[in-house]
Amino acid sequence: MVVVLKEQGLAYFIVPKSAGTSICHALHAAITGERFDGDVQDIHTYYPTYPVGPEDFATCRPLWKFAVLRDPVKRLLSAYQNRVIDHGDLDEAFGVSLRTRFGAWRRGLSLRPGASAFFERHDAYARYSRLVRQHTLPIHRYIGSDLSYFDALYTMADLPKLAADLSARLGQEIAFERFNEGGRPPAFQDLSPAAQRKVRELTVGDYDLLSRYFAPPAAAPEGRGGPLRA
Repeated sequence: MVVVLKEQGLAYFIVPKSAGTSICHALHAAITGERFDGDVQDIHTYYPTYPVGPEDFATCRPLWKFAVLRDPVKRLLSAYQNRVIDHGDLDEAFGVSLRTRFGAWRRGLSLRPGASAFFERHDAYARYSRLVRQHTLPIHRYIGSDLSYFDALYTMADLPKLAADLSARLGQEIAFERFNEGGRPPAFQDLSPAAQRKVRELTVGDYDLLSRYFAPPAAAPEGRGGPLRA
């Protein structure tokens, strides 16, 4: 999804699990003059997130275009913690019907899989849950493969600079609140070898695209990876 603010001349390309909730709340307040009235996550009803297509790039070309980038592996681990553990998205996905729940059980899928179990079976979990799939799609599905298209790219560490840049462009003070508080995401080094391989598979394209900003993590030492398997 792209948040297009034509009057302000801005286009924000949302990457899930990269401060999107905080930025959407800040932009909404700047546009409307008041805080969003509703559940924190309902902001995405107004500014939904979905992969971008050619029409998005064409529409936004005249605008000042920006996105926030996050280390691909850290983003995936955060998505697991936030969507699977904190929000329990699999409860909703498996609870669609008794048939769905039974089918998941027969396939050995759990409502609260450990991190290693989740990533080892990531593709199966993503088929059941739209939100899990949405939050773990590669970054390039949300920003494309040509970084030169953007007028500005920020990492998570650059959020204060983004707030300052938006404040200057919008003529009012912009501040980002933190909304998605929850448990601490697992560490890549604690994943099982099979889960690490899957995470690497899911992020290899993003690390190639974002090599200027991030480097993939080293593999876990031999013997690591057991605690988060269940």
